[in-house]
Amino acid sequence: MWKLSIILLISVSLLHMADAGDPDTATVPSCGPNKVHSPCRLCWSTCDNPQKKLCNRICRAGCYCESGFLELGDLCIKKEDCLECTGNRTYTQCGPACADTCSNWFVEDKICMAMCRPGCTCKPGYVFPDDKRDRCILPKDCPK
Repeated sequence: MWKLSIILLISVSLLHMADAGDPDTATVPSCGPNKVHSPCRLCWSTCDNPQKKLCNRICRAGCYCESGFLELGDLCIKKEDCLECTGNRTYTQCGPACADTCSNWFVEDKICMAMCRPGCTCKPGYVFPDDKRDRCILPKDCPK
């Protein structure tokens, strides 16, 4: 009787494993706009690095940008819709609410609201001139 129980247990286990591997019964998660589910993603481009490919060593399944779209945080947008940050600036999805400027870059403990602001921010070591946000300069180049 115990031999029959073992054979039955093995048969049920094998049947369950075979059913779990059946691609027709596997569910593919639904993805957001301009995204597609892929069993593997090794390299991708972002708005911040449209020409460069960011790569992982590990292949991961998930929802990724369709061809022709770039990552911008959790979104996938067309390359032409990416905000171009020039003049020593770079795009960030979560930038500081209080950016360093010529008049405050030297203050160590600034009081600033804790919130993320998407947009262009200065590259490390650069500050915004007090009057404009279209470029960033080195603090030594700030007007005295």
